[in-house]
Amino acid sequence: MLGRETLKRPSCKWKGQTDAGEDIYLKARVARLAECHKKQKAGYNQHTSPNFPKPTPILPNTTPILNVLAQMINNGRSEYSIKFVSKALTYISKHADLNQPEQVKQYIATHPSSAYKRNLAIAYNKYVRYYNLQWEMPLYKPDAKTIKIPTNEKIEKLIAGAGRTLAIKLTLSKETGLRPVELHNLKVKDIDLDQRAIHPTTAKNGSARTLKISNNLQAMLTRHINDNNLSPNDKLFKDTAEGYGKHYRLMRARESLFSTKNITARIKTFEFCIV
Repeated sequence: MLGRETLKRPSCKWKGQTDAGEDIYLKARVARLAECHKKQKAGYNQHTSPNFPKPTPILPNTTPILNVLAQMINNGRSEYSIKFVSKALTYISKHADLNQPEQVKQYIATHPSSAYKRNLAIAYNKYVRYYNLQWEMPLYKPDAKTIKIPTNEKIEKLIAGAGRTLAIKLTLSKETGLRPVELHNLKVKDIDLDQRAIHPTTAKNGSARTLKISNNLQAMLTRHINDNNLSPNDKLFKDTAEGYGKHYRLMRARESLFSTKNITARIKTFEFCIV
């Protein structure tokens, strides 16, 4: 058996190649690569030629927006409302000067959706009131739409395809009609497992209410609380309302992709409460 010292890697040189010839070959290869890099870079730069100038976005000054949000916090506005106003004002500030109400009004009017224009106007109105600007708030009436109620078959198919935690949330939405923000504000002490009842903290200054749940949901919640060692003051779910929507949409897209009947597409979370 041959020893390791006798095994040598085959030479990569061709017959008659010298060290000087190898150096010339390497230099020529480096030169060719450099030339290819120049051509490639030139190809990328053609998209930024003077014939196709990129629009210069307006960089928002966040300090005025933060002042409005701070006032909302001091006035006890909900976290959901604060996030909504923050997102809307930041979006507007990228396309218009917040201190020019007419400019903002013209930009809001460019959107095709009346509901979206209404939301932007409501958010900007808080900015106007804080800085005592003069403007007449435009009134947009959302277009009336008939909600197509999903069948129980579609809802059950989605719940069956969801993970354990998401399935609990979807079942809660279906049986109680809780808003996503209300669902994620639930604490363990809000769940009365013995009476199969839930006492949620209502959003939008709603009246207190007690909601009954099924035996199946009772069992799901009991297992969830025990498996996660939750105490009475712990939140039932660690995720947020935004995370709930994101995970649901991902799951819905996956189910629609692999479903031959495509019966799960475009069902929104708020539609669970009307089944």
